[in-house]
Amino acid sequence: MKKGLILMILAIVAIEYISCDKPEKVKDYRDKWVGTYECKKCYGAGYVDYVDVDVQTKKDSLLYIAERNLDPYRAGVKYDMKINIDGIFQNIDPRPPFISGNFYEDSLYIFYFYPTPGAGVSVSYEGKKRKSK
Repeated sequence: MKKGLILMILAIVAIEYISCDKPEKVKDYRDKWVGTYECKKCYGAGYVDYVDVDVQTKKDSLLYIAERNLDPYRAGVKYDMKINIDGIFQNIDPRPPFISGNFYEDSLYIFYFYPTPGAGVSVSYEGKKRKSK
């Protein structure tokens, strides 16, 4: 009797183990925005430049968005951004510069503003995601 009960319990455990679905890896909602964007960079004074902007995931709910080869003496994006599931983001540091933006389909839009006495420095980016080869 004991042997039959043990075999029955082992059979039930084996069936449960086999029939259980393995948990699927949850896809990170930020992955769709990771990559390089070819952007038009417009300065408030009307100057236009063309730059690459890299987007990488970083910690929970953060993206690191950085203009590639940004001169340390020029205004531009190179910051951690808090992003929501709709693709709207802003920099996490409450001090200037103030940066906000969004992703829409394969496009990236960023607004950068650094206040200065009497004026400020504003830069906007608009670009498309580079297709992977």
